[in-house]
Amino acid sequence: MADKLLIKGGLVYDHDGDVHRPSIADILVEGSDISAIGTDFSPEQTAGAEVVDASNHLVVPGLINAHYHSHDTLCRGMFEDIPLEFWLLYTLPMGTFRSKEEIRIRTLVGALESMRCGITTVQDMLGLIPMSFSTLMRKSANAWFSLRWCSISQPLGCFDIKTCYRLKSRK
Repeated sequence: MADKLLIKGGLVYDHDGDVHRPSIADILVEGSDISAIGTDFSPEQTAGAEVVDASNHLVVPGLINAHYHSHDTLCRGMFEDIPLEFWLLYTLPMGTFRSKEEIRIRTLVGALESMRCGITTVQDMLGLIPMSFSTLMRKSANAWFSLRWCSISQPLGCFDIKTCYRLKSRK
């Protein structure tokens, strides 16, 4: 990725502006930060920037999925037309006894699915049965981090605050 990125001529969504008629603007990204939004950048500002034509496209900030289950990724499309109670009977066992590699793969597939929908941050309600919390948490977190993603993992049924804190403090 270029050090500078110029997203040119997009319909820029501004929640504080007119959400029904977004204004056309350019967005200058330097490194990982948005450095400017406007219409008249100087040649010095945009020198060396990779240009992306966003004409006729809506440009929005990354979306947040505050309630995500990576362990359900492998069940997509299998039981969509049944009531929740029956769905749980079929899907919960499918999330158990997965290998470390399956945990990594399901997390990466879920991340790609999320990115395709414009989601850049998730809170993952991990299903961690039967492996140790720290092993699975580390495997799942490493998969999210390998994509340079923001992920907050909230294990289902985990109330071990000391373990959560130790894992969070490791980088």
